[in-house]
Amino acid sequence: IDEFVAAGGRVVVCPLTEANLGDGIPHPTLFVDLKQLSLGTDSNARISMIEEMRWLEYGQRLSREMRGALRDVSGEAATQLFEIATTGGAAALGIDAGVIRPGAYADLVAIDTTHPTLAHVDEGTLLPAFVFGSGNEVISDVCVGGQWLGIRDP
Repeated sequence: IDEFVAAGGRVVVCPLTEANLGDGIPHPTLFVDLKQLSLGTDSNARISMIEEMRWLEYGQRLSREMRGALRDVSGEAATQLFEIATTGGAAALGIDAGVIRPGAYADLVAIDTTHPTLAHVDEGTLLPAFVFGSGNEVISDVCVGGQWLGIRDP
């Protein structure tokens, strides 16, 4: 794997699936360059990118016996995990996505900030609360290919 990553390859992990199957925690050497890390979700236990982000961090916390194992340069784990799930996933697929800019694919997720798990969260702590304290129940709608799917009744 080291040669593969050194050559520019991507590492895609599915921590929820790996936990469900008892495959173990991805080894920390896979995370030398977090810009080459991507998240997937293929579990039959639960499909949730939120939980995949959380399990990725928690697994590393357990194996390294430390908090904030996958922090970005500003010390934020939630920001780093969100980037691994979005821009990292797009890079693994080889598509221009994971960011909002002209020309990029932009499937979107609407988050219900009035949901009880997020109701008292401010803008500065929304992302950590979303990643570490919520689940799929806070997603009020998704937009795929420019079409809002209306997954929850108003």
